[in-house]
Amino acid sequence: GVATMIVVNAVMAGFTHEMEGRMHDVLSDISFQSRSADGFSQPEAHLEQIRRVAGEYIAGMTPTVNTPALLSFELRGENINRPVHLIGIDEATYGDVGDFGKYLQHPENRRQLSFQLRAGGYDERDHQAFAKAPARPEMKHAGWSYRRHKSSLARPLPKPVADVANGDPFNSPSASGVDEGAFDPAKEQHTGLVLGIALATYPVKDGKQQFFLLPGDDVRLVFPGVGIPGVDSNKLGERASFTVVDFYESKMSEYDSTFVFVPLQELQRLR
Repeated sequence: GVATMIVVNAVMAGFTHEMEGRMHDVLSDISFQSRSADGFSQPEAHLEQIRRVAGEYIAGMTPTVNTPALLSFELRGENINRPVHLIGIDEATYGDVGDFGKYLQHPENRRQLSFQLRAGGYDERDHQAFAKAPARPEMKHAGWSYRRHKSSLARPLPKPVADVANGDPFNSPSASGVDEGAFDPAKEQHTGLVLGIALATYPVKDGKQQFFLLPGDDVRLVFPGVGIPGVDSNKLGERASFTVVDFYESKMSEYDSTFVFVPLQELQRLR
């Protein structure tokens, strides 16, 4: 009985230590939060004041924006919606308050996060696994090569026709029939986004994961706008397209199935 109790306590202590470590990798020791959902109008002023008071005791600080959102994407012709927790982060300083980077799937992003889509080189196996993890063959093609290939398979846009409604048959958009200002997914990306890996996968047999989204795919987000008295009081939400640039895998199912990270400045601009 005593031996069993010791083993159980050891297991629970190990689990508690691991869980606290993973939570600390996302959550800082101290959070300074706004009472209003509108956030702080001058975050740098608050950061500077904290530095003056306790700068010698602080290893790192970073501003963030947290808001509920709705993730939307197409899967086999069907529109899929998922409620998520949207976090706007500063890619230059977010790593100073935790080990966020070690849960990403590209080696370069683990060293320094970038919201630019990588050409390739994403992990084809779980780099956190102690034993040899099941292969993730889909990740071999993730990145710009996958994005360009998917774009080439997309249905081509119909050629615009001459506007003859005003009686001028020569009033055509261009001789090539292509809108020169159109977004080209084979050459361009939307603002980058890091997606919780459980939002892009489902489990299959033998402990493997099946991916239905990859780095290079585009998704949409709908999130609350910031109300400005007399101007935006009736604003229900903002909509924007983003490009998946990496996955976040903390092994905490609540995090991996809800967290979405985007650039702080872009989220502030959109709200």
